[in-house]
Amino acid sequence: TALPIYFSDITVVAKYAARMGQCFTSTVSASKCSVGKDEFEIIKDTTCEDVKKDTIYTTSRQYNFTDGIGKISPEFSCAAWKCLRPDDRGTPSAFQIRFAGCKGVVVVDPSLSNKKLKLQLRESMRKFESDHYQLEVCNPSKYSPGFLNRQIIVLLSTLGVKDCKILQKQDQMFSNIKQMLSDPKIAVNHLKLTTALPPDSPVTAAIKMIECGFSPEKEPYIHGILRACQAIHLENLQRKARIIVPKAVLLMGVIDETNTLEYGQVFVQIDCQRAGIEPWVVEEPVAVTKSPCLYPGDVRVLNARSVPALFHLVNVIVFPAKGRRPHTDEISGSDLDGDQYFVTWDPDLLPEKPSDPMDYSPKPPKEKKDITINDVQDFFIDFIQSAPLGVIANAHLVHADSSISRANDPKCIALAKLHSEAVDFAKTGVLPNMGESLRPKAYPDFMQKPDRISYESKGVLNKLFCKVKKFSIDTDSHTIPPVVVDPDFDLDGHEKYLEEARTLLDSYNEELQSVMHHYGIQDEFALVTGNATKLGKFARHKKIHAVRVEIKTKMQDLVRAFRKEFYRGIAINSHEALQKASALYHVTYKNRTTVSTSQKLISCPWIVVENLYTIKKSKPHQK
Repeated sequence: TALPIYFSDITVVAKYAARMGQCFTSTVSASKCSVGKDEFEIIKDTTCEDVKKDTIYTTSRQYNFTDGIGKISPEFSCAAWKCLRPDDRGTPSAFQIRFAGCKGVVVVDPSLSNKKLKLQLRESMRKFESDHYQLEVCNPSKYSPGFLNRQIIVLLSTLGVKDCKILQKQDQMFSNIKQMLSDPKIAVNHLKLTTALPPDSPVTAAIKMIECGFSPEKEPYIHGILRACQAIHLENLQRKARIIVPKAVLLMGVIDETNTLEYGQVFVQIDCQRAGIEPWVVEEPVAVTKSPCLYPGDVRVLNARSVPALFHLVNVIVFPAKGRRPHTDEISGSDLDGDQYFVTWDPDLLPEKPSDPMDYSPKPPKEKKDITINDVQDFFIDFIQSAPLGVIANAHLVHADSSISRANDPKCIALAKLHSEAVDFAKTGVLPNMGESLRPKAYPDFMQKPDRISYESKGVLNKLFCKVKKFSIDTDSHTIPPVVVDPDFDLDGHEKYLEEARTLLDSYNEELQSVMHHYGIQDEFALVTGNATKLGKFARHKKIHAVRVEIKTKMQDLVRAFRKEFYRGIAINSHEALQKASALYHVTYKNRTTVSTSQKLISCPWIVVENLYTIKKSKPHQK
């Protein structure tokens, strides 16, 4: 069976399948922001040939410095963001998009201001012809906290970073986790530093109430939220060595359209409004990498500098469009179509002996004319049967842990190259071949593989793992406070909404219990935060990350439906909304337990926390 005509010029089955998948990318459409045919254009990429015209750099490979990135006008970026997030004041500096058969990132460019052109898309972004001129956004650029993980730690250790420096980062995280329930200030700072905080997040609600004067030791909702956050942080430390680095961020990569940055330089401006910090520019050496990263040269040490011409860009890392090779390609063979980069300016984590980057040139792809759906089906079967990325990454972890050379061990180098081939398989169709000699015979104890032969590791990852195991024993020192009605939430006139509030509560609790039963979750707070660490038998056959995504989606839908029903017929921020929220709080907290469980479900009124916050702040002793 022949496939659609607009893919007819593609002769690589793997690429054909990828282009089909591009049509099903999860996006949000900026439906009110149309783009006419004369309001966008395709422009040339910046390649090594362009760079060599103005510099002394030479290279034998045709690198593309602008692979996957284009431009968007300031006015259109604001209009699109207002369409997507009408209540959000700030506009992101970049967007990962899909548009008219193009994919990649567009970055705000002041040179397009007050011009008819809304978008300039580069040739590398165009994947197939399409007349779907609707801007669709996959991800906006944003501030995200920077975490270490096992792969980054292995590379840093290989490059000379001392084990004690990494252990100190984990110890500091332990200290913050331990004090979350007893020290509200530490709890707020830790959550703001480590957690993504959308406005409707239960964690955001908990932070607001703590800042309003609530004590985690007295309010069971806040206590439960903090306990759920403690549990997920400890689990991530144990399973992934996911350690927060205060002097680190995770940022979307973009290119320097002003051509100011030199090779070896980057521009990084941080704007973390949720932490109450004014925007600031990093002006010191930084280590930059991205996951997955298996080769020591995937960690680049670059100089972050201040560039006034780039001050309009925040929460992105700006790479130079100059040099012998793009820094993005040096880092795991990445590009600029939405890749996120770990950036740290912590001097404790800057490698003492940086390594040269690996050559990530892909193998020639398998080509075929007149591709059919049968060819695509065969490709997917080959993809499933090929050595998965996880198997290669785990083998790399084992050999790096057991070798004195760490990630410089010859087996690790071979696995890093194999991993790159496995990543490219989805584009080239060339199957990677992992021989028996690279497969581990035994696994370090920190990988927790009870069905395999294990050995006692002496490496930094096992040191981290052992500390987590010892720490996690003592997490029950704070008892859950009783459910007691706070008189501060009494509001005159709330009585008229009591019956409606009971109906809302019963409906919400019924839906909540249904989700809890479906996934075998016993803890309400683990559910509402999406941080469930213990799941029932039904969900155990699935990957834990996939299950958590499912749970978060279900909870977002439930919260969205509840808020819509709550505000039906009344205005947000109105006195009626405050009275209704007061009634909802009272029917939830006054001697109510569910039919199917002895646990009191109390999360319902906190879905409209903005009203509870206003009521609480209105009390004389809170002013």
